[in-house]
Amino acid sequence: MEPPDARAGLLWLALLLAGHSGAQAEVHVSVPPLVEVLQGELITLDCKPRERPEHYVLEWFLVDASGSRHHLASVEPQGSELLSTVHNSRGRSPPYQLDSRGRLVIEKAQVGDERDYVCVVKAGSEGTSEATSRVRVFAIPEATEVIPNKGTLSVMEEFAQEIATCNSHNGNPVPRITWYRNGQRLDVPMEMKTDGYMTSRTVREASSLYSLTSTLYLKVYKEDRDAKFHCASHYKLPSNDHGRLDSPTFQLTLHCESPPMSARP
Repeated sequence: MEPPDARAGLLWLALLLAGHSGAQAEVHVSVPPLVEVLQGELITLDCKPRERPEHYVLEWFLVDASGSRHHLASVEPQGSELLSTVHNSRGRSPPYQLDSRGRLVIEKAQVGDERDYVCVVKAGSEGTSEATSRVRVFAIPEATEVIPNKGTLSVMEEFAQEIATCNSHNGNPVPRITWYRNGQRLDVPMEMKTDGYMTSRTVREASSLYSLTSTLYLKVYKEDRDAKFHCASHYKLPSNDHGRLDSPTFQLTLHCESPPMSARP
């Protein structure tokens, strides 16, 4: 049997640990992990401490491409009101805002807004916690443009000839171009082949949007004289949706005359 002093010491230690455990109660943060919008739309990032501590400070940070954090704004409850402060909009126009609920508001979404935004909640003795919202901004490209080869193509040519060039401008992420003959997709490789191939070039514009150019090469046959060709730009949208923009159709000018046959001896 333990002496009274030992029992008193154990009781004191248990009370001390219980008090220490209560002081270390954790705060947890809830944010939407992924926010997807179209270019020009409104972005609203919500951040809430789940435990509703009596007092806390909520801070928003932007994470740049190098991984550095930049302090954008802070929110602190003052009685029944929220004291909201935007500290640095980093030259963005329109600037960042905080609404009446303390949410970070980003107007007229731009491709440059595709970043991670970190919400940090500091709740004193209840601890500090953070969570990250990733923003993706989608841009629908402009109308698909096709530039056919206006020359005359020979069916006698043994190698693939240039058919047309297709342009898809100012999309995000990079669009994808496919080619069609009489409505049927052409399965042509990117590497050079005698019967057909295509080349592709991607450009990142000053606006941070992407433009894609594809040129189609095919070996042509007599039946291609009446064929209708076109290209299509395929682009991504929020929520795993997709869109497609088809170019106008065009036809080729072919030279189909066979070479003269030698007279029999």
